[in-house]
Amino acid sequence: MRREDEISEEDRARVASVISTGIHSVERKPFRPFYMMIMLLTVITLLSVTAVVIEKMYIP
Repeated sequence: MRREDEISEEDRARVASVISTGIHSVERKPFRPFYMMIMLLTVITLLSVTAVVIEKMYIP
């Protein structure tokens, strides 16, 4: 296995060109885990409430 200092300049240039194109070049918003947790809890709560309402409507 090669160490980083053994990689040729040509290989480094190819890696840099791949990293700077495609999906790697798209600016993205920062990941917000708190927002994801809130959304997940909201979806789970809505599904649970929907299940309870359906159960109350069809099972006497």
